[in-house]
Amino acid sequence: MTIEKRLDDISSKLSHVLTKEDSSVIKDIIKETVEQLKDQLLGNVIRRIEILESYAFEQKREIELLKNENASKSKIIEGLKIQNAALEQNKDRESMQNDEFANATEQYSRRNNLRITGVPEDQDRQSSESVTNKSVTLVNTHLGMSIVPNEIDTAHRLGQFKPN
Repeated sequence: MTIEKRLDDISSKLSHVLTKEDSSVIKDIIKETVEQLKDQLLGNVIRRIEILESYAFEQKREIELLKNENASKSKIIEGLKIQNAALEQNKDRESMQNDEFANATEQYSRRNNLRITGVPEDQDRQSSESVTNKSVTLVNTHLGMSIVPNEIDTAHRLGQFKPN
């Protein structure tokens, strides 16, 4: 190798070596880059925090609305429970009144009924007309009253047929 070549080789190697001035410039460039990255990162973090805060605020507002709605519905439910209890009492009272009315009506409808027992049976199936005629005959004969068949609304036998 020649000296010139060696000097060129050393010169090219030295051109890659940093000087003291170069290192301060590089330090400044690194500082600026780090500051820019820090500012960008901080900006991104602040934006994220603002988004999360607005979301938390919306959630809090929605929770308050739901609490108010829940309280309102609870009041309505309590009112409906009271109304339901009153209706139950009213229903029970009306049911008792209806039972009393039905009993009174049934008693009134039986006011004109007569039950005659011990009447001999002729056949398994008797028409209402034949039972009416037999009842008129029995009343006229044994009770000493005078009635006619059209004074009887209906007449029928009760129970099963028992041949004599």
